Amino acid sequence: MIRKALLLFLTGILSAPPIMAADTTDSSFLLTKVGEHPDVVEKKNQARLKGLRIREMVAEDGLQINLSTKSKLSIIGEYGDNAQRITDRDRSYIDGVVTAQKVLYDFGRSEFDISSEKRREKAAQLEYIDVYEQTMRSLLALSIDVARLERQITSLDRTIEITSKSIEELELRFSSGVGTVVDVRRAQLLSLDLETDRKSAYREHTLKLKALNEEFNLSSEEIKLVFGAVQGLVVEEDEIAASLLNGHEVGSERSLDRINYEKSALRSQIKSLRAAEQPQLSGVLTGMVYDVTRGVDEYELYGGVNLSMPLFDSGLSSSKKRSLLHQIQLQDDAVVMVKNQKRMDAIDLAKRYQQLSLQTRSSRERVINLQERLSQVAQKIAMTGEGLLSKLQTALELAEAERSISMHPYLMHSINIDYLALNEQLLGKMSVIPLTQ
Repeated sequence: MIRKALLLFLTGILSAPPIMAADTTDSSFLLTKVGEHPDVVEKKNQARLKGLRIREMVAEDGLQINLSTKSKLSIIGEYGDNAQRITDRDRSYIDGVVTAQKVLYDFGRSEFDISSEKRREKAAQLEYIDVYEQTMRSLLALSIDVARLERQITSLDRTIEITSKSIEELELRFSSGVGTVVDVRRAQLLSLDLETDRKSAYREHTLKLKALNEEFNLSSEEIKLVFGAVQGLVVEEDEIAASLLNGHEVGSERSLDRINYEKSALRSQIKSLRAAEQPQLSGVLTGMVYDVTRGVDEYELYGGVNLSMPLFDSGLSSSKKRSLLHQIQLQDDAVVMVKNQKRMDAIDLAKRYQQLSLQTRSSRERVINLQERLSQVAQKIAMTGEGLLSKLQTALELAEAERSISMHPYLMHSINIDYLALNEQLLGKMSVIPLTQ
């Protein structure tokens, strides 16, 4: 009975369909789920606000036309005999004033300000894409964990079922006076260990499902669709090994571009400060309609060019320049930090890959040895009728080794996702282009 159940168990494990590359799920589904994440929404709104601010600055630099009135409405007054003090303009009136104003030349100050904001908009868009990619990585990684734990729980259920049947047979042999109570107790302890492992896996599975539901509002069917997208992101193990183990440079183009945009924005701010120290020419055109209550027969149109230049600001401009130069230095330090962080993450990922490879290779070797040992134990039982506990222990070790091998594709998928995200290639691999507009 034990042998038959064990054979069925091993057949189920070995004949289980391998994880193959599947068609990527509908990208709009993933775009919707990731795009609704709070972190992504926040960064998207920040990038949009930068674009709106640029439009404001362009409008502020354009022609400004204002309408106003100038009036005199007598409420109370008293005049003496000196008529020369009273003119025709001393009467009540309401004048209309239209003013058109435009900065004619400011040594490029407004252009530098707009250029600075445009570069900050680019940096904000790249930051949004980075958060989008990291959120996508989190979603895919959680779906992998759910699928892996479901496979692990199924395998443990099968092993527990085999152990229960073995305990029944050992108890039967003990009741018939052939076996010992020690063998029964040992088998029961093995079963308790398996139950503990199953509870632990089930608890972790529940936590992963909760995280997916709370962060992305996913149902069980939707989680399967996400895992379908993961299966379409296969990266050859040889490629990962060559990149991680040979110390190839990790891709960081987007991160460095974001920093460079910020540095460029700071340099434009410095140029704007220098331009602000120069004279500024403004053109003003004024139209006056005198006493509109009597019609528009009396009017005047005149213009002028105004010049303004700061003479002394108590060192404010110099302080701002020093602050901006320091911020540029901070961005240079950020470049070094990004490269160092990428390098350390690549080292950690290489260790994960090496450990997984060694563990899988060891498990495969154990399977061969345990299968041979199991065959020897089966022969001994056939000859002497003894060794049921030994057979159960060997079968459980074999099941554990098989379970370790079955986890390899899932763990490799996790490494794939982290590898693509580390190289800032995950969205490109998925053909996903998040839009900020």
